[in-house]
Amino acid sequence: MMNKPLFFLLISYFLIGCHGSSELISTDKIKDDFDQLLENLEEHYIYFEEKNIDIECIKCYYDSLIPRINNRNQALLFFESVLNEFHDNHLILSANVSSSYRLYAPIYLTYRNDEFYISNVWSSNIIDPPVSLVGSKLLQFNSNDFKTLIQEFPVFCADKNNQKVKTWIANKIIAGRYDRPRLMTVEQATGDVRTIDLDQIETKQVEDLLTYTIRQNIGIICINNSLGNNDLIGVFDEVLDNLMETKSIIIDLRNTINGGNTYVARALMGHFVDTVQAYQMHSTSEKVGNNPEVARTWVEYVSPRKPFYNKPVFIIVGRWTGSMGEGIAVAFDSFENATVIGSEMAGLGGEVTNFSFRNRHYSYQLPTTKLYHIDGTLREEFSPRNDNENDSKDLIKRMLNEPELFIKTKK
Repeated sequence: MMNKPLFFLLISYFLIGCHGSSELISTDKIKDDFDQLLENLEEHYIYFEEKNIDIECIKCYYDSLIPRINNRNQALLFFESVLNEFHDNHLILSANVSSSYRLYAPIYLTYRNDEFYISNVWSSNIIDPPVSLVGSKLLQFNSNDFKTLIQEFPVFCADKNNQKVKTWIANKIIAGRYDRPRLMTVEQATGDVRTIDLDQIETKQVEDLLTYTIRQNIGIICINNSLGNNDLIGVFDEVLDNLMETKSIIIDLRNTINGGNTYVARALMGHFVDTVQAYQMHSTSEKVGNNPEVARTWVEYVSPRKPFYNKPVFIIVGRWTGSMGEGIAVAFDSFENATVIGSEMAGLGGEVTNFSFRNRHYSYQLPTTKLYHIDGTLREEFSPRNDNENDSKDLIKRMLNEPELFIKTKK
């Protein structure tokens, strides 16, 4: 049950959206879309049971908020908050407003011993990565006690004592709202306390779909968050033609947080198999009318594309390898000549399907099918065999600086 302070906190969260749009809207249509959203979640969201969501709480309390919604921005924040109850970054709206929360930050937190610590920094995409941050304990965010912020975060039916929920909320807080500052006060392992402005961390702005170089006769390809751009196929094909005589290829997927599509992924992977090969499993269920629910499982294959590259391939992954990037990593892990190296990935679960609201101009996506490595491991649970964060950093550094020496040690 939601207590009164939390209820009014949620109201204040929606009122943030007052400044963006003064146009009054129909609460009946919001109610219609809310009911449709919950129906689709219960029927199609593949992780519904695992999330252990108190759906009656969501129905009751969010329904009570609808009469207080006055404009389109508030309506969007309302639906955003409903989806946040499921603590799943693959379950999102297709639109946002200035007071929406971002999906991710360039820093990742993990929970241990009742505290939150920085466990990962997106160093591959930061121009001048902050030093000595990994291992630092988070004390405050925007001068507020961080544990208090977790309890006040505007989801009210999820179990905030659950470690997974708490970790998701913590990382959503530091992702921050688009229109708010993001000042983190941390205590470093040395005992020094410092404040970091996340908005002053400069990330790389790369327009090219990929970049590549040849070092010690080893090709290094970096995919620049472009796995959803179909034009990547032609660019990759052209680059591969230039790398056919190399001893090995390294494909860096650490900057693919926005995911992509299987059309692009299969085109890229097709150059590294010489026969039709299984690369992932799908699992869902079907129910027609009042008949029993029946499981449905199938295997997806990748077909060869010319030219075939038959020398060793190394895939680099990290916390900001997301969705289709994770799918490519899982696939290569099953290929004969490929090795996946790095840390745990974004852990985005399932294959998503887009759903439209009846009365909104935007839509939402939700995972409807679970995806697996062909060995049966859920995609979101897959990690490289050398997934220790510090060890993987050293491996990647060696690989990129002295690729020939590194690859010799892996033979």
